[in-house]
Amino acid sequence: MKRYFSFAFALLCGLTMSAEGYSFLNVAKVTGESEGNALSSFTKITFSDGQMHLLNGASQVKSYDLSSLRKMWLSTTSGIRNIQNSETNRPAEIYLMSGKRVNADPNNLPKGVYIIKEGNVTRKLIRR
Repeated sequence: MKRYFSFAFALLCGLTMSAEGYSFLNVAKVTGESEGNALSSFTKITFSDGQMHLLNGASQVKSYDLSSLRKMWLSTTSGIRNIQNSETNRPAEIYLMSGKRVNADPNNLPKGVYIIKEGNVTRKLIRR
C-alpha cells in the first residue's frame, strides 16, 4: 500500500510541476498494452482503493487498477512505441493521412498525424 501512495505522490508532483508542453499521460500495463490519455480530456487525477481515476470535473473519464500498471509517463505523443501487430507479431503498419505507407520507427517520425494499423485495430498517432 505504501508503494501505491509513493507512486501516486510522485505522479501528482510530476504532473503539477512538468505537464506544461506535454499532451499525453501514457500508461503501460503489465500485459504489455500501452494507452495514451490526452491531458486535455481530464482535469484531475485521484487515487483511492488501489485505483487511479482520471476526472473531468465530477465526471470520470478513465480508471485504472494500479496493480495492472507497469509504467506511466508524460509525452508529446500518444505513447505508441515499438508497435507490434499482435496477430502476426510483426511491426504494425504506419500510414500518412494521405494513405501512403511509412516505413519508419514511430519515435523517429516528423511532427504530424499518422494512422497505425495493428491487425483489425486502427488508431491515430499524433506526433508533436
